[in-house]
Amino acid sequence: MRTFAHFPQDSVCPICGKNTDDECVLVPIVGTGDERIVEGQPTHVECLVDGVMYYRNHGAIAIDAPYRKEQWTN
Repeated sequence: MRTFAHFPQDSVCPICGKNTDDECVLVPIVGTGDERIVEGQPTHVECLVDGVMYYRNHGAIAIDAPYRKEQWTN
């Protein structure tokens, strides 16, 4: 995954809800393209690394996103 030195000014990280100018990646958005090209959501690298969890029993890797979780419950 390619990293970018600057976070886009017109985007918000889906994990922390901020647009601080830190290193980011474009996370593919499900259902937005074909097998080669998809839309991407800018996401802070630090948020991805800090929030990652491995569910061994389920064979799944997930990201804890407190900002998004708060939006879903309100």
